Amino acid sequence: NKRSCLNIPCVFINSEQFHGYKKLYRATVRLADQLNNSLCDNAEKKSNFNGNPIPRSKLHVIANTKHQNFCDVVFWLPKLATRRVGRFLALGSADGLEAQERII
Repeated sequence: NKRSCLNIPCVFINSEQFHGYKKLYRATVRLADQLNNSLCDNAEKKSNFNGNPIPRSKLHVIANTKHQNFCDVVFWLPKLATRRVGRFLALGSADGLEAQERII
Protein backbone atom coordinates (compact mmCIF):
# COMPACT_ATOMS: atom_id res chain seq x y z
CA ASN A 1 0.00 0.00 0.00
CA LYS A 2 1.86 3.05 -1.27
CA ARG A 3 1.59 6.31 0.70
CA SER A 4 1.08 9.54 -1.18
CA CYS A 5 3.40 12.51 -1.17
CA LEU A 6 2.67 15.72 0.65
CA ASN A 7 1.79 18.10 -2.17
CA ILE A 8 3.05 21.32 -0.61
CA PRO A 9 6.59 22.45 0.16
CA CYS A 10 7.59 22.28 3.82
CA VAL A 11 9.92 24.59 5.68
CA PHE A 12 11.14 23.76 9.17
CA ILE A 13 12.25 26.89 11.04
CA ASN A 14 14.05 26.20 14.29
CA SER A 15 15.45 28.29 17.11
CA GLU A 16 19.11 27.94 17.98
CA GLN A 17 17.95 26.69 21.38
CA PHE A 18 15.93 23.86 19.77
CA HIS A 19 18.82 23.04 17.45
CA GLY A 20 20.86 22.38 20.61
CA TYR A 21 18.46 19.62 21.69
CA LYS A 22 20.18 17.00 19.57
CA LYS A 23 17.60 14.22 19.96
CA LEU A 24 14.66 16.50 19.10
CA TYR A 25 16.49 18.16 16.22
CA ARG A 26 17.45 14.76 14.78
CA ALA A 27 13.75 13.84 14.84
CA THR A 28 12.99 17.00 12.85
CA VAL A 29 15.70 16.12 10.33
CA ARG A 30 14.23 12.61 10.01
CA LEU A 31 10.78 14.08 9.38
CA ALA A 32 12.15 16.33 6.63
CA ASP A 33 13.99 13.35 5.13
CA GLN A 34 10.78 11.31 5.15
CA LEU A 35 8.92 14.09 3.39
CA ASN A 36 11.71 14.39 0.84
CA ASN A 37 12.45 10.73 0.24
CA SER A 38 10.35 7.94 1.66
CA LEU A 39 6.85 9.33 1.09
CA CYS A 40 7.44 9.99 -2.61
CA ASP A 41 9.41 8.53 -5.42
CA ASN A 42 11.34 11.42 -6.94
CA ALA A 43 9.80 14.21 -4.82
CA GLU A 44 11.47 16.81 -7.05
CA LYS A 45 9.62 15.42 -10.09
CA LYS A 46 6.21 15.25 -8.40
CA SER A 47 3.97 18.12 -9.46
CA ASN A 48 1.51 20.21 -7.51
CA PHE A 49 -1.95 21.08 -8.81
CA ASN A 50 -0.46 23.76 -11.13
CA GLY A 51 1.96 21.29 -12.67
CA ASN A 52 4.98 22.90 -10.97
CA PRO A 53 7.58 20.70 -9.27
CA ILE A 54 7.22 20.46 -5.49
CA PRO A 55 10.34 21.84 -3.77
CA ARG A 56 12.10 19.63 -1.26
CA SER A 57 11.61 20.29 2.45
CA LYS A 58 14.20 22.62 3.96
CA LEU A 59 15.47 23.16 7.49
CA HIS A 60 16.58 26.53 8.81
CA VAL A 61 18.00 27.60 12.17
CA ILE A 62 17.62 31.26 13.17
CA ALA A 63 20.82 32.26 14.99
CA ASN A 64 20.72 33.52 18.59
CA THR A 65 17.05 32.64 19.10
CA LYS A 66 15.10 30.73 21.71
CA HIS A 67 11.50 29.55 21.96
CA GLN A 68 9.85 32.91 22.66
CA ASN A 69 11.48 34.51 19.62
CA PHE A 70 8.91 32.54 17.62
CA CYS A 71 5.86 34.09 19.25
CA ASP A 72 4.42 37.59 19.52
CA VAL A 73 6.03 38.63 22.84
CA VAL A 74 8.46 40.91 20.96
CA PHE A 75 5.49 42.84 19.52
CA TRP A 76 3.73 43.65 22.78
CA LEU A 77 6.69 44.30 25.09
CA PRO A 78 8.93 47.35 24.63
CA LYS A 79 12.37 46.54 23.22
CA LEU A 80 14.04 47.70 26.44
CA ALA A 81 11.92 45.25 28.46
CA THR A 82 12.70 42.31 26.18
CA ARG A 83 16.42 43.04 26.51
CA ARG A 84 16.26 43.23 30.31
CA VAL A 85 14.02 40.21 30.96
CA GLY A 86 14.77 38.22 27.81
CA ARG A 87 16.64 35.47 29.61
CA PHE A 88 13.61 34.88 31.87
CA LEU A 89 11.27 34.84 28.85
CA ALA A 90 13.41 32.36 26.89
CA LEU A 91 14.35 35.05 24.35
CA GLY A 92 17.67 34.68 22.61
CA SER A 93 20.16 37.49 22.12
CA ALA A 94 18.89 38.16 18.58
CA ASP A 95 16.93 41.38 18.08
CA GLY A 96 13.32 40.26 18.46
CA LEU A 97 11.91 42.12 15.47
CA GLU A 98 14.82 41.13 13.22
CA ALA A 99 14.34 37.50 14.22
CA GLN A 100 10.63 37.73 13.34
CA GLU A 101 11.55 39.21 9.97
CA ARG A 102 13.99 36.34 9.30
CA ILE A 103 11.36 33.79 10.33
CA ILE A 104 8.80 35.26 7.94
